[in-house]
Amino acid sequence: MKFLGLRFVELPKMLAASTRLIWSPVSLYGLFFTRLFGSLDQIGQREFIRILSTFAISPPPGNLRLGRHWALTHSRVRQAQVFSALAGPYMGGGHKKGRTYDWPLNHLADGHGEVTPRSFMTLMIEAARNSGHLSSQVFTADGIRDGLRAASKVRLDQLSLEFPWAKRVLAPLSYLQVPCEPEAVVERWQATSTVNAVMARANRREFLPPFNPNDDEQDEIKLMSTLIGEGILTMRADNRVDMPDLFRVAARLLRKGGVAPEL
Repeated sequence: MKFLGLRFVELPKMLAASTRLIWSPVSLYGLFFTRLFGSLDQIGQREFIRILSTFAISPPPGNLRLGRHWALTHSRVRQAQVFSALAGPYMGGGHKKGRTYDWPLNHLADGHGEVTPRSFMTLMIEAARNSGHLSSQVFTADGIRDGLRAASKVRLDQLSLEFPWAKRVLAPLSYLQVPCEPEAVVERWQATSTVNAVMARANRREFLPPFNPNDDEQDEIKLMSTLIGEGILTMRADNRVDMPDLFRVAARLLRKGGVAPEL
């Protein structure tokens, strides 16, 4: 129990001294292209170099120090050209479904607009596995969507390690369509005694509580504020609650026209 007390005392100091690593879209694609070339056999590398040559892009240098000067590690325009060659330009028959280069970045972002390398690479790896062998492309739109489902599951599992209460809090929201009014979320939590169940475990010192129980506000609203602060939920300009696809798909919430969760 002394250890738990130490956690409360030392946590603010640790947070104050921490450094956040934020990956830019160009850095994420740079990681992807570098890893992609390194994982290919000789035949695959020759084919990849052939694709690069159509855009007058040189092969990646063998020296890591020189790698940062490779076009595919720093040029968004070049990255988009090559990825369009691998996946096609759009996520459907036209531009309305979005560009393939932008789509993973937009759908893997949390509520703070950040995308982690692990989520990005998970999507790409699973997209390649699920794109089939009959297509002339390395990636298909359906394969990329399957990659999002895999990345969402990995991120939700990771989230439950960071916050052991997360899955208990999100489970009652299954098949709720977002964006929605905050009252719809509160009603789901109240109907399933979610806050009481989570706080009972916190009182048994299984984990830190998700909010300060002494604050003068409805418990469900405090819980919602915590999820917004962690980027798991967002609040729209019209005061409706939303959830980024990174969490929504694995948590099985619905969105009109969005990627459907696995049933």
